[in-house]
Amino acid sequence: MGRALYNLGKLVGPRWRKGVWAWKSLTGTEAERIAAEYEVGRDLAAQIDAQITVSERAEDRRAVEKIAARLSSCLADKRIRIRAAVLPSDEPNAFALPGGFIYLHTALLDLSGRRSGEVAFICAHEIGHVVRGHAMRRMIEQSTLNLALLASPTRGALGGWMKKAGLKFFTSAYSRENEFEADRFAIRLMQAAGFDPQLGLAALQRLGRLENRHTNPLSQYLSTHPPAAQRLAEARTAIR
Repeated sequence: MGRALYNLGKLVGPRWRKGVWAWKSLTGTEAERIAAEYEVGRDLAAQIDAQITVSERAEDRRAVEKIAARLSSCLADKRIRIRAAVLPSDEPNAFALPGGFIYLHTALLDLSGRRSGEVAFICAHEIGHVVRGHAMRRMIEQSTLNLALLASPTRGALGGWMKKAGLKFFTSAYSRENEFEADRFAIRLMQAAGFDPQLGLAALQRLGRLENRHTNPLSQYLSTHPPAAQRLAEARTAIR
């Protein structure tokens, strides 16, 4: 999976520059920012879908799509479009691309027992990263590319960065506050969509029970998120 984004720079250069402009420009409207972010994410998602075999478990795909649709129907800004997909992977994780494209790994579904409420929390958390702009902002602010380079007609540098970063960039940690914010957002979105937010706490408690084990299949996921106890405290506050 690390090489899945090898050739992304060949496709996303113009849209990436447009997205950067929309984020940085004081004159760009919210609608322009959302549209530009969607275009960047769509090109990234197209490459992931083309280079990685999407989960063949149709029931997983349908279940996740149904949950994501139920959640996204409750978003205040209807211009934000959410598309959920499942990737076969032994690494329990989930990630969001700019523009509303979210991916859940099959290993994370396994660990959640495919309980709809816990899967809803995972989806809502990733949707939170999209809605709050974390996904696009991290690509702009944490990449090794600067605005001058992005403004260049040469796409080779962007392609080189994508080749080096791969999917690990998207599954790596956001800032702690971004993670807490996505959890709080997830709890509120679950409530709006009619899911029991206590099931979000259940998902975090499950992570907490595994957190102290030295070897467990969640080691990567746990290493890229704040401690489960802290996330639980924040989520409980959100519920109250």
